[in-house]
Amino acid sequence: MVRRWCIPLAGTALVIGSMAASAPAAAAGRAPHATAAARQIGPGGQMIRPGSPLTGRGRPRNQDQSTNWSGYAATGSFTSVSANWTEPTGHCTSATRYSAFWVGLDGLNDNTVEQTGSEVDCSGGSPVYYSWYEMYPAPAHYFSNTVRPGDRFSGSVTSTGGGYTLVLQDITRGWKHTVNKTQNGAANSSAEVITEAPSGGSFSDTWLRAS
Repeated sequence: MVRRWCIPLAGTALVIGSMAASAPAAAAGRAPHATAAARQIGPGGQMIRPGSPLTGRGRPRNQDQSTNWSGYAATGSFTSVSANWTEPTGHCTSATRYSAFWVGLDGLNDNTVEQTGSEVDCSGGSPVYYSWYEMYPAPAHYFSNTVRPGDRFSGSVTSTGGGYTLVLQDITRGWKHTVNKTQNGAANSSAEVITEAPSGGSFSDTWLRAS
């Protein structure tokens, strides 16, 4: 069965490998990042389902709900996922908000996520842009490279059999990071390209459709 989010990501291409891989071992730690110091929640992480169904609309056939993910997801056995996206412009009020854009493996129906992406946060009325990778449940690591709205990104996560290779490239600015990590208990059971809606710590509901 393949599951797809019913809210497509504009300008995003999804490429998924379909061979199963063995589960690697160990976890990543945290790297500090100055612009993320005021964050109250981390980017990424596994999908969270609401405690009760959405109201005000019927539940479409073969759809699921999430309080933090929207985009595309698929279930099965995967060795790789990749995507391209453009960093959006943050339009901020005085409220503090967080919004992440990422590609990853796992997290839909299990307890790990191997992911990398970019973000725009609203802090003190101004947008803050940066990038990161995360071997959830370990905290995110933040890259120090400049990120600006309109930057074109390419990201991929690949299971290598003995671990994971996470690649994030800002095509516009010419920087690229390739990170090799291991992960305990990873199942490689889903692949995702996700936008996390602007949030102050609690997310609005979005829909997941299975077909």
